[in-house]
Amino acid sequence: MTCPAPPIRVYRQTSPGVFNEEAAAAGLSGVFVNSPDSHLGGLSAGDVNNDGYLDLFIAVWGTERWLFLNNGDGTFTDASVASGLRAAVYQGWAPTIFDFDGDGWREILQGIDNNPNQLWLNRRGGHFAEIASQAGVDTSFHEMGVSVSDVDNDSDFDVYMTNIGLGGPFSTEHNVLFRNDSPPATAIFTDIAVSSGVGFTGWGWGTSFLDADRDGFVDLAATNGFGSGVPDDPSVFFSNDGLSPLSFTDVSVAVGFDDTDWGSGLYALDYDSDGDQDLLQILNVAGISRLYENQQTGAALNHHYLVVKPRMTGPNTHAIGAIVRVSAGGLEMARFLSAGTSVLGQEPAEAFFGLGTATTADVTVEFPDGWRPPCSVWRSIRCSASLRPWRC
Repeated sequence: MTCPAPPIRVYRQTSPGVFNEEAAAAGLSGVFVNSPDSHLGGLSAGDVNNDGYLDLFIAVWGTERWLFLNNGDGTFTDASVASGLRAAVYQGWAPTIFDFDGDGWREILQGIDNNPNQLWLNRRGGHFAEIASQAGVDTSFHEMGVSVSDVDNDSDFDVYMTNIGLGGPFSTEHNVLFRNDSPPATAIFTDIAVSSGVGFTGWGWGTSFLDADRDGFVDLAATNGFGSGVPDDPSVFFSNDGLSPLSFTDVSVAVGFDDTDWGSGLYALDYDSDGDQDLLQILNVAGISRLYENQQTGAALNHHYLVVKPRMTGPNTHAIGAIVRVSAGGLEMARFLSAGTSVLGQEPAEAFFGLGTATTADVTVEFPDGWRPPCSVWRSIRCSASLRPWRC
């Protein structure tokens, strides 16, 4: 909290293994107010104006927020004021860009420290309106990390945010799990964190949804901690019970994810490509990282999995904003490809699905901005993947 916020840096690849720093040329230099009371809160990328190019939302804790529209030529235009996003700035943490009301235009959800969270409805034409209260996501705790997934397999997307409630039923603050209860063309959420068993993890930072045992129900991990004067609070791993109403069981000790270090970032990825999701944890001590390898045991050894990596021609090559839906073994599952999650980080642009004992799956990919692959690509995928429905 005593160091001025660092500048944004853009490293553009000019040839294999060679990068040039070009933030100034891109129009992204000078983003931060150089104040000892401000620091980077988070960054997320997404196409907010449906022109096919990824725009940038940058949160600064203690000063401002910035929206930069991608000009399509390697440069960006500051639209922070014109879009309405500069209004009512608080200590902002991790943002996420997603189409929460399903109208084809992406909203911006941001966790806010000390004040109500903010959900910015995309009004199109470059304008946003703040609707967190109407949507039910305006809890006023100390939200920090964020993860988005379809946690209850009902084909819409739910949101988990960590907090600094130090635990127990007498804490006035807790993590929030916003269940998506939205009717068509509306964003409505209900906080079920406490009732589902994931309300308290300590001084929360990074978090991630992942299907660790590949049973088709996403589990939840969170890392915690702070400096002196705060009790040691271990990292936490919640196993999804696969029940209705939604419930989780704390299995942190059993799975070996219960360190008491000061963790900050937390990200799920299959780093060794062995068909299960591992965890990368960033510790707030000298920049140390810790990699947890997922080692399947018991029934999970016989569970199958599917990884879908949508890709596009044009500027959004990794299909950021795409939604992948899978039907398998009687379950309906959904994932979306984001750029910016947890705390100051990013997970691979792919959708991981545990299939349980199912051996077939129906797959649907909803590409952003209405983009569709050429028919020849669809046909080749259908032949090589033996999955359905790949329709042209």
